[in-house]
Amino acid sequence: MIEELNKGEGSSRFDEIDVIQPILVAIEIALADLWKSKGIVPDAVVGHSMGEVAAYVAGILTLNESAQIICLRSKLMKRQSGKGKWALQI
Repeated sequence: MIEELNKGEGSSRFDEIDVIQPILVAIEIALADLWKSKGIVPDAVVGHSMGEVAAYVAGILTLNESAQIICLRSKLMKRQSGKGKWALQI
């Protein structure tokens, strides 16, 4: 992850869903842990998508479980990437 974050704009793989999603989740969890270390603990959390970050912050999932979820979901989404279509109403 650190290696990918340090790459230049032209060589990063941020446009690949199986790269960017785990990085985003790692950053979100790191920020939550930083806030917690400073005594900032939420009374409630709200999840997005599969909610692995919120579930981790709430103590429902471990860090390892959250990582497994985002990595598996990203891998599955990559297989389907580009196969969807937009429906336009004119």
